[in-house]
Formats: sequence, structure tokens, C-alpha cells
Amino acid sequence: MRRLVWLWILLLSGCVATPYQDLQHGEGVVAERMSDRTIRVTALGNSLTSSTQVLDFLLVKAAESTIENGGTHFAVVDATDLSQTRIVSSPGIFIGSVYLPPSASLANSPGAAIMIAYGIPKDAASAILPGMFDAGEVIRNIGPRVYASRRQKPAPPKFGNTGY
Repeated sequence: MRRLVWLWILLLSGCVATPYQDLQHGEGVVAERMSDRTIRVTALGNSLTSSTQVLDFLLVKAAESTIENGGTHFAVVDATDLSQTRIVSSPGIFIGSVYLPPSASLANSPGAAIMIAYGIPKDAASAILPGMFDAGEVIRNIGPRVYASRRQKPAPPKFGNTGY
């Protein structure tokens, strides 16, 4: 029985939600420039990552990319659901004298891609149009919980002279 407990501890020790990280091994977030003022942001999580976390990753990466490219605001112009559902099965096995029967379950891995247009609004009225995000506000409001998901917590990003 003690071996069974240790086996479960070992199996569960590697099971964590996807942290905010560059896309690697099919998990994380990436931004790709599509044209002078548009960027595609893709975020993919594992089965322990919530869809809310994936959306937060998308918004923070969009805000970071906007500021890195000299913009202050962005708008989501297109969105695609990249979530995947798969069947996870395990055969029946004996561990010592204990038999674990075969099992199957569904695992949902959330994912999404957004296309953003970014820039600097011409006036205060255009900065508050529906669907327009202030990149600095996104980072201030959503950034702390997104950056907390990182396995290694680096210093918050610096965004030049924007004061963020």
C-alpha cells in the first residue's frame, strides 16, 4: 500500500496548470506580428489550466506586445477557440497485490488565438471606444495574477517611459 501512495505522489507532483511562459511543448503564450499594426496572440494550456487563465494570458501578452511596439491601446479584431478535448485512458495494472482497473476520462486543454490591432488613440474620446483596451491598465489589473503563475518569478516587465 505504501508503494501505491508513493506512485500517486510521483504522478501528481508533475501535474500543474500551465504557467505564463513562452510557448514551449504545446503550452504557453506567443505573439506574432502579422502586419504593421496587427499581432496574433496565441495561448495554449494543459488540462489543469482554466479557460479564464488562458484568456488572461492572451490579454496580458497583447498588452505587453502593444507597449513593446510603441502603442498604448489595442482592440481584439478576431478570436479563435483552439481548445482540445481528448480521451485519456489507462490500462488496468497490478501494483503489488493491489489491482487498479482500466479507466478513461475526458481531458480538456483550453486554448485561443486573438488578432489585435494596436496604436495610440488620436484623442481621449477614441481611447474609450467599445472593445478598446488600455495596455497599461490591462497589465496593472490582470498582470499580477498572470505573473504569479510563473514558476520562476522574474521582475515585472519595464515598458520604457510609459510609467508602468
